[in-house]
Amino acid sequence: MNEELKKKAEQLAVELKKLLQENLLKSASLAHDAMEKAAKIREEIQQMGFFVEWEAKFDPGNLTKIEVDVTLWKPKQNMPPEDQKIYDDWFTKTNKIELPNR
Repeated sequence: MNEELKKKAEQLAVELKKLLQENLLKSASLAHDAMEKAAKIREEIQQMGFFVEWEAKFDPGNLTKIEVDVTLWKPKQNMPPEDQKIYDDWFTKTNKIELPNR
């Protein structure tokens, strides 16, 4: 995986985090467009081969502030065949790629 691709994925992750932090606590009608954009950013990152995980934390006593963490997981190089198959299955399903029957 080249450095340019990693940098682009990291930039998208920062944008995803910002969108989530700014919109998760808004009403669905107000946050709709931003959340659609967040979903597209997540999809774009996944199409680069990363797994995207995010977590939101907030204090129920103060619903004006939320902290979001976005983590990108990249596949390990030289995976054993069983792990490679699991990753390949996830990647093709996530990216809606149909492989010819083998």
